[in-house]
Amino acid sequence: MGSSHVIDPILLPSLSCDIIRDFAPIATLASSEQFLVLNPSVPANTLQEFIALAKSRPGQLNYSSVGAGSTNNLSAELFNILAGIKTLHVPFKGANIKLDT
Repeated sequence: MGSSHVIDPILLPSLSCDIIRDFAPIATLASSEQFLVLNPSVPANTLQEFIALAKSRPGQLNYSSVGAGSTNNLSAELFNILAGIKTLHVPFKGANIKLDT
């Protein structure tokens, strides 16, 4: 199922359909990887160093996504929970894609 099929029932409890009952997955068309990318000015070179830094500065490190409730946002929040850290979400309205020719 697509990410919206998983996310929408949680974020939109008044949906008029039952995602599990009314839809049946028939094929995987795509998958998406999630990456943690840091600005070079962040004093962390490994995941362990980043987690230690974030634990020492709770709520002071920001991350961005294409919007609240997006796959990127929810992945980052899951990472926060699993790593025991707190970062600040800065949502943008939609994806910013730059294509070089």
